[in-house]
Amino acid sequence: MGVALLVGGYFLWSTMSILRTANRVQPPVLPPNTPLAPLPIPERQPASPPAVPVSPARDICQLIDGREVCGPRKFVATHDFQPILDGQVVPEGLHYKLDMASGHKWAKLLDDKPDDPHAVAVVVTPGEVASAPVTTKTKPEIAPPPPTKPNGRLGIEERAQFEVHMQDILRSAGTSAPTAPADLFTLILTLGDLADLVEEREFGEHFVDQNGIPALLALMDRERSVEVTQQAALVLGNALQSNPRAQHTALNFGLMDKLFTRIGRETSPAALNRLVYALASLVRGSPEAVAQFANHASGIHTLAQVYAATADILLRRRCVRLISDVFNPLMVPTPVRILDNAGTRADVHHWCWNFGRGLRAAITDPNELDVDWKSTLAGGLLNAHLAFPQSCALTCNGSYRDLAGAAIGGNEPCPFDNLQPALEDEVDKYADDEDYSTYADTLRKLLATRKA
Repeated sequence: MGVALLVGGYFLWSTMSILRTANRVQPPVLPPNTPLAPLPIPERQPASPPAVPVSPARDICQLIDGREVCGPRKFVATHDFQPILDGQVVPEGLHYKLDMASGHKWAKLLDDKPDDPHAVAVVVTPGEVASAPVTTKTKPEIAPPPPTKPNGRLGIEERAQFEVHMQDILRSAGTSAPTAPADLFTLILTLGDLADLVEEREFGEHFVDQNGIPALLALMDRERSVEVTQQAALVLGNALQSNPRAQHTALNFGLMDKLFTRIGRETSPAALNRLVYALASLVRGSPEAVAQFANHASGIHTLAQVYAATADILLRRRCVRLISDVFNPLMVPTPVRILDNAGTRADVHHWCWNFGRGLRAAITDPNELDVDWKSTLAGGLLNAHLAFPQSCALTCNGSYRDLAGAAIGGNEPCPFDNLQPALEDEVDKYADDEDYSTYADTLRKLLATRKA
């Protein structure tokens, strides 16, 4: 029986092999001496995709609106405006936009309907290097920075919430009667929710474009409520912070003057804290805003008065940091022209005196252990001197003493008398501490300016 099965199995296997051979396609028989064609070489494929995506080219980097922007050597155009970096090679046939104030340029692929009526459209020659500024006979309005691309991570629910809150605020601001006490709490909650949403840059731009600024100012005027002012100023600050396009629109609206007016008449430290925050968000990172702030008729003096009048530590520090940042050349991407008026700016005298008095008190107080605060004061004093070398001369001659005393409204010891030994002792105290090397360097620069 076993032998029969083996014989049957062998017979079945033989039959199947014959059938497979019969069905196989046989190669053609070539005549003798026929050259053979080379066999195709299959394309080599990687064993597996790269584990980490390749980062975009960073051949060229440049600061634009306070942010580092990098790109390849050759400009790559899309249907959205992209910044052209100094040194990039620009291909031909692009829609080109130029900010006449900053010299920044943007380009995108040509389309039938330009989206910016103030944009300058030109055809760039092939291989042109974008470095020389374009000049025209008439100076157009300063072009706003390009809008932020929609954030794909924002869901439908968040966008709907933003629109609902915006409509609620606009509707509330459109009425002349103060909000009923029962509804005031709802208004404050709505402002708080909106403050969270406008931290997203896209929503911050939409808020400004949809007349959110005049709506909030109207609410503050109508309600006369510290809580409403706090929340409204928080919305303004969050919407403007690190948002160049929103800053540009707010400046054109005249928000800086309006904020200075409110800061000058506000008495609540809580509301003042938020108003100064909104002002700082408007100014930081914007050369246009820094120039407007530094050369403002009363803005710097207004903050000096707030600083001198309040006992609120947080508010005093917020004022100091804002003034220090405004005078700091590293805080803006392009140089800002600041007027010194031959050393007669009493507002700068006032702040120079404030910085000097605060720094002297901090470094001579053995209980003052907040080195970050002392570093802010030292940096503010140095920046004020560098920006206004005549109005903040760090000396105590009669002219300076009289002007500063008039600005402060009283007579007190000049903070720069015998300041050098205190600065030298402070440098020795932190010279070997790597954590505070920046502070020690700032003190050394202050000493160098006094010895120069």
